[in-house]
Amino acid sequence: MAIYQHSDAAIWRGRVDGDEPDVLRWHQIMHCINLETDALPVIGSKHQGVAFIGFCSDEGVRRNEGRVGSMQAPRFIREACKNFPLIASHIVLADVGDIVCDDGDLETAQQALGKLVAQVKAANYLPIVLGGGHETAWANFLGIQPDKPKQEMGVINFDAHFDLRQPSEKGISSGTGFWQMLQWCRETKHPFHYLVLGIQQYSNTKRLFTTADDAGCRYFLAEQFTNDQVGRHHYGHQRCDGQQRCAATQHRPGCICCLPCTGCKCSVI
Repeated sequence: MAIYQHSDAAIWRGRVDGDEPDVLRWHQIMHCINLETDALPVIGSKHQGVAFIGFCSDEGVRRNEGRVGSMQAPRFIREACKNFPLIASHIVLADVGDIVCDDGDLETAQQALGKLVAQVKAANYLPIVLGGGHETAWANFLGIQPDKPKQEMGVINFDAHFDLRQPSEKGISSGTGFWQMLQWCRETKHPFHYLVLGIQQYSNTKRLFTTADDAGCRYFLAEQFTNDQVGRHHYGHQRCDGQQRCAATQHRPGCICCLPCTGCKCSVI
């Protein structure tokens, strides 16, 4: 079963240049919260709360026959971020711990993460999920999915792959998350607004391109995703109507994010 582990304050220790507002670093203002016993700090109207959630899982990648190891990523991401300087003084940072999938029960772990994301969002914090494999996508979606009939949201995925695969005999995986979102949208009669940036033609089968086209997905190939084509990117985003309505109705969508290092993927929901 999925295990909830509260945040470890020892990770958030780093360089200290003083306690004046203009020299603060992330680790100095981080609130480490055990959601089993404590609540997130109440934030005022002039502040923005951001809460980190770790998803320690290799199971989706293992089922997808990928390279495992991302289960350890949340800790390394925290360690890489702890000395970042605090640029915006209105930000309130919190670390609410991890959901750990160490027994192969990915489905239960995803449900647990979805509930945690929803809990953070209900407290008016922006949830940022630190993966973990790309199975974080569906788990995060469970926590921020539209709850009203006409409510829409947009999904932006920075990736070489569509991740629109249908589940295999092994079940859902790191490659099925956006297919699961597509099926949910069809079943609940919500539009599926999906924009993918960086698609590699040799990393996706013809069927995946067909699935994306049939679902009305928008995407830029890797060779189109360059600095000299920013105008096209902006146009593509403007055309993805769901993102515009999402900004208006959802206020701030949740994120699944990892550092842009070798072997990592980053998707934003």
